[in-house]
Amino acid sequence: LDVRRLAYEDIVNDPEAAFADMFKWAGIRFSCDMLTTQPGSMGDVEQRHHHAQVRRPISAASIGRWRDNLDVADLSGLHDTFWQMMRSLGYASDGRQT
Repeated sequence: LDVRRLAYEDIVNDPEAAFADMFKWAGIRFSCDMLTTQPGSMGDVEQRHHHAQVRRPISAASIGRWRDNLDVADLSGLHDTFWQMMRSLGYASDGRQT
C-alpha cells in the first residue's frame, strides 16, 4: 500500500507547495490556479452554515484553535491511544507538531 502523509499545518502554511508535492506523488498535473478558482454550484455548500469556509482561501488561522476550545478536563479525558497516535504522527503531547 503506497500511502502519503501530509500534515494539515503543511497544507495551510504553504498550500501551493503542499498540493504540488501531493499531485506530483499522485501523478496528476497541478496548477496554482486550482487553489483559487471558484467552482460552480457545489450542492448544499451554499446552503449549509458548516460549509461556509469551503469557498474561502486556505488559511493557517485555525492551527491550534483546539487549545482555546478544549480545557484540561476535555484533554485529560482522551484515551492514551489518542496521544500515542498523535506522537506517531509527529505531534507532541500538547498537540504541537514536532
